[in-house]
Amino acid sequence: MANKSYQYNTDSVSGIHIYEDDKGRKIYYQPRKMKGYVIQDENVKSYQIYANRFMIPVLAGLIAYIALGDSGLPIYVCVLLGIFVFVILQYRFHKVFLPALIQLQRYIPNSKPSMTASMAEQEGWRLLSKAVLYPVFGALVIVLFYQRMDETVTMDAKTILLLSFGGLILILSIIYGIFNLRAFLYRRSHSGQIAKTK
Repeated sequence: MANKSYQYNTDSVSGIHIYEDDKGRKIYYQPRKMKGYVIQDENVKSYQIYANRFMIPVLAGLIAYIALGDSGLPIYVCVLLGIFVFVILQYRFHKVFLPALIQLQRYIPNSKPSMTASMAEQEGWRLLSKAVLYPVFGALVIVLFYQRMDETVTMDAKTILLLSFGGLILILSIIYGIFNLRAFLYRRSHSGQIAKTK
């Protein structure tokens, strides 16, 4: 009965530090402290936000540039905004979110579900949509940045920073798209196994 109460079928709980205990619970593990944190059903949504703490700052900086770039907001301010958002998320994850979870002292991981298998618990159409939309989004960002450049592109600090920022977003978008495509293909090839866990 304990296993049935910890079936993460609608939300993905995955990552390089996520393990699974003998009760089927997902555990966030900190190797340096040898401590485990139990991610229960009510913690999944919050965990997903913090799990995207590397992508959210990029989007924050991008949105600031799109919304305020024409009114004179420098690109470096948008980058600093992204860094600030990352610092805030990182601080809250380690100082607010994790301490509020059930803690397992001297936890020794035994079973680690693969990231692909965990992501495959989402609906197939959602995985396929993200596999397509992430790279499209990255490409649109590059087009947007190109349109905002001067007609005579000079390799000054602003242009280099803009190209670097756009390139980072494109690379992250492609990586996220590949992850979702792999999860979609895994779901199709293991459809019977996934159905049994629901």
